[in-house]
Amino acid sequence: MKWRKMAVMRAVPFAPKSQRNTVRQTILIALIFALFYSATISAQAEDSPEFVDPKWFHKIDRTQIPLCYEYSCKIQTTFSLLDHQWRKLRSLFESPTQSAESERKKIRQGIQWMEQWAGEQSPTFRDKAKNHQPDAIWPGQLDCVDETTNSTTYMTLFLEQGWLRFHRVESFVQRNEGFFLGHYGAHIYDIQAKQHYAVDSWHLDNGQKPFIQLLDKWKNREPLSALGVDSN
Repeated sequence: MKWRKMAVMRAVPFAPKSQRNTVRQTILIALIFALFYSATISAQAEDSPEFVDPKWFHKIDRTQIPLCYEYSCKIQTTFSLLDHQWRKLRSLFESPTQSAESERKKIRQGIQWMEQWAGEQSPTFRDKAKNHQPDAIWPGQLDCVDETTNSTTYMTLFLEQGWLRFHRVESFVQRNEGFFLGHYGAHIYDIQAKQHYAVDSWHLDNGQKPFIQLLDKWKNREPLSALGVDSN
């Protein structure tokens, strides 16, 4: 009687053999998937999309400003700024700027105008927020690679003109956007505060002010500020 009781007590913690096999299979599948996902993410980091050569950004002529669209810069072209547009842009940045936060607001405004003016000379005026599916009959869509490249171009133009006192323009940044997806953004650095910021137009239709968010927040996919720009 005592032996039988001990046997029952030992048997209780163990599941049937078939159930134990199922659990082992589930764990094995989960481990294989985790390894595959990790390898995929690493490959994404090493095999970035075909961004335009950084040399494309240097010594930008306002009569031939580089522009790309149709997903991963499939189409590369240029547009120009008219005299009154150039004066408007110059007036924006040459007015006194007292802080890095104020300059980030000017960067947002400048990019908004550049997108609008580019859209007057290209199909990009049709661009919709995020990855609206491209249409051969209705071209002009931008993905995050296009948005990142163009925003970097515009900010490099601002920098080359000596209009940015508190920021420098950096290489693009990347974050993971769910399984097997990467998201890219333009990137500026606040020189005084030593803070990195992502500049992200992808969430918006063409010709709207981009979001500027602290890079750590952006990489963690924290909600974007209703004001569109983070302070230090």
